[in-house]
Amino acid sequence: MTVDVERLLSTWLRSRTELAPLVGSRVYTEVPRQVSAEPFVRVTQIGGAPVFSRPLFLDESVIQLDFYGGPKAVARALMDTTRDLLAGPFYGNHTGTGTVTSVRFGETAYVPDDVYDPPRPRWITTASIFTHP
Repeated sequence: MTVDVERLLSTWLRSRTELAPLVGSRVYTEVPRQVSAEPFVRVTQIGGAPVFSRPLFLDESVIQLDFYGGPKAVARALMDTTRDLLAGPFYGNHTGTGTVTSVRFGETAYVPDDVYDPPRPRWITTASIFTHP
């Protein structure tokens, strides 16, 4: 059995007082049809693989994090705050969901989301999150 890292991470981010002033509880794995203009975070697992096939215990989940802001600076502040949280207090046991043993950050990019008119400011980053049950 592997850990549902999307669920673990999105639930954990919603509980963080450091993010509340920026997004409240607007951390999604699927963006609602009628999303407000307020800043939010989207958590999406885009890949992953077990670290070892035997024993099948430690898993790597590659997560894409999309940070939508009002202005570009808010989206950037969301990304920076989230990365700081993932680099520290995210490690350890998350009762009922799994244990985080390591996080490795990937690239970041500013990519406005042109699904919206006008395009919404958005920073994107990836993180490999290593977990076990």
